[in-house]
Amino acid sequence: MRHGEWDLWEEDASAPSASFSPSAEVDPLDELAKNNHCFISDLRLDPLLRREALRQLMEHGESDFSARQWQEAVNYLTGSDLRFKNSAEAKRYAGRYLQNDR
Repeated sequence: MRHGEWDLWEEDASAPSASFSPSAEVDPLDELAKNNHCFISDLRLDPLLRREALRQLMEHGESDFSARQWQEAVNYLTGSDLRFKNSAEAKRYAGRYLQNDR
């Protein structure tokens, strides 16, 4: 039996899904963009989205993301280029930024 061209695109039900893995690292910027129904770049370019994204990021625990992810997300959203010792320091900076960005 010959397979048609479209048959090659069918997923094998026995194969594990490549789209989601419980051990896959979740990127905070991807999550924030998805939650706000926008592109990641919109989170930085739109002042209201930036503030909302930072507020949502602050709702996460320090251990929800790696220190590197916290640093990248906070730096991206605030437009800074800082190096933080750990996730807690990055989160504190984001909190101060939000307080001063009124």
